[in-house]
Amino acid sequence: MIQIKNFKLEKKDQFLFEIEKLLIDNNNQVIGLIGNNGSGKTSFAKAILGIENDYKGLLINKFKTLYIEQNYFLNEIFSSGGEYTKDQIIKAFNLEADLLILLKK
Repeated sequence: MIQIKNFKLEKKDQFLFEIEKLLIDNNNQVIGLIGNNGSGKTSFAKAILGIENDYKGLLINKFKTLYIEQNYFLNEIFSSGGEYTKDQIIKAFNLEADLLILLKK
C-alpha cells in the first residue's frame, strides 16, 4: 500500500507538483508516471523508495519495493545496457517485490 496526503514536491525552491490524496492498495496494477523533463517524476519515485526526503506531506510505502537504474552503457561483465537491465528485472521478479521502480540513470 502507498498512501499519500498533502504531498508537495519542490526542487531548489521551485514548485514541481502536489498530490492532495492518493491511495494505491493493489499490487497487481501497472502504473506509469508521465511528465515533461524536470517535472519531478524521478524525485517522486525516489521519495517512494525512501532515498529522497525533499518533500512535504505524508508518504507511506508499505510495499516490498525494489528499484532498477536503467543503464544504457556497457557494464563490468560486458553485456549491453539493455541486457543488464533485463537481467536485473528478472532478478527483481524472482524476489517477488510488490513494487518495482525503473529509474533512468
